[in-house]
Amino acid sequence: MLDTVGAKITRLDIAHDDYAGKRGLSDAVAMYEGGSFDGAFKRPAMQRVGWNDGSGCSVYIGKQTSTRQLVVYEKGREQGARDGDPLASWVRWEARFYGRNRVVPVAALEAPWEYMVGEYPALDWISAVMSVMRSAKARATANFQGAMRHCKRQYGGLLGFLASVADDLTDLGDLVSSFLAKRGARPRWLLENPHGWAVRGQIVPSLRSAALSAV
Repeated sequence: MLDTVGAKITRLDIAHDDYAGKRGLSDAVAMYEGGSFDGAFKRPAMQRVGWNDGSGCSVYIGKQTSTRQLVVYEKGREQGARDGDPLASWVRWEARFYGRNRVVPVAALEAPWEYMVGEYPALDWISAVMSVMRSAKARATANFQGAMRHCKRQYGGLLGFLASVADDLTDLGDLVSSFLAKRGARPRWLLENPHGWAVRGQIVPSLRSAALSAV
C-alpha cells in the first residue's frame, strides 16, 4: 500500500533488545575499535555519554547528521532499573536510518532485522525474534520499580507512620485506599504503554514474596 501512494521513509529505527545484557556497551566499543563499523572510506565518529550514578550510558556510532547511526544504550537503567534489579542488564542495540541522501526501502518494514544486519554485518548475531509485547512488559516493570523507589524516597516516612498505627496490612490498605489513592487513576507510564497492565499479575506476587521474605 505504501508503494502505491509513493510513500517515502524519512527515518526508520530498528532495535534489538538484549535483556540478559550478553553484549553491552563495551562490546560495541570493542567492535568499533576493531573496525567492524568502518565505512567504505573512513571510520564513523563515536561518542559515549552518560553518568556514573547508575542511570545508564549510551554509545553513539555515527552522527545523527549522517545516513545511519547505531546507538547502544542501557535501556533498563534508562527506564529506572538500578543495581540489583533484574532489568538493569537490559541493553538495546538500535540502528537509526535517515532518508536524507538515500532511499530507505519500504521493504525494510517487512524484515527489519534483515535490513539492520545487512547495513551492519557485524551484528549478524542478532536474533530475528523481536517481541514488542515482551519489550513493553519489561518497560512497564522497570517503570514500576522506579515509581516504587520514588514513592519510598518521597513518602516513606508517612507510609511508615501509617503502618505503625494500622493494626495489620488490611487496615493499612484501607488507609491508603481511602485517603491517599485517587479513584480510577492510573500512572501515565502505565496508560501510555499498550501492554503495561499485563505486568500487574507479576507485580503483586513479587511484592508479597518480598514482604514475606522481610518478615
